[in-house]
Amino acid sequence: MTAARQAFAQAAAAIQSAFAARGERATEVTPALLAAAINQLLAVCDRLDEQPAHGGQQEADALAEQALSCIADLALWAERVGCAAHRHAVEVLALEVAQWSLRRGGEIRVLEPIVNALAYRANAAHSPDQLIPLYRLMHDIIGHVAPGIRDNSTGADPARPWRVINLNFAIVATRTQAPQLMNAAYDLLEQNLPADCAAFFEEGVRQAGKTIYDDRVRELMRERFAKWTTRH
Repeated sequence: MTAARQAFAQAAAAIQSAFAARGERATEVTPALLAAAINQLLAVCDRLDEQPAHGGQQEADALAEQALSCIADLALWAERVGCAAHRHAVEVLALEVAQWSLRRGGEIRVLEPIVNALAYRANAAHSPDQLIPLYRLMHDIIGHVAPGIRDNSTGADPARPWRVINLNFAIVATRTQAPQLMNAAYDLLEQNLPADCAAFFEEGVRQAGKTIYDDRVRELMRERFAKWTTRH
């Protein structure tokens, strides 16, 4: 059992106990049912890994979608029953599902728990050894998000997962201070969220003034900011 699954098992047990202690009559899918469903779905993923010839792409995409949906629902239960501290351990499991889907070349159709788990990891990452693998994972996930949940409209919810993952990817790229990675991330940001670029690069210029950033970062930020303030 992976460390993520062990942490998930403990978190799920705590959420189920907190739900039971409330003594409420269930009117929807309970934490216990969600945890059981997640474990069953992960077991199916494991079996498909052992027998790669079994299961088509459509089945794999549906399996990942179900698992991610259940993880998202259980994470909400963690908040509702006063177990917010356990939400992280639930949502981190979403990265395992996402990576499984990526290995199979699948589409990611449920993004929110993945975005939250990536944010946890980004907050804990400080060195290039931590940031660069995270950068690569975020890049791969963005590239496999299903078209139906990509939303670039300016009037949409600013907290929508598609927007958050693209902005966070650009921030992680900046923190690597590697110009090649930064340029690739900024190109993707300009493609996916053009309406956010002027504000992002304006803030980037301010942040790049901090002593932790070198002159290459400052110059790159100034160039991007100028591009979006003079042409758009």
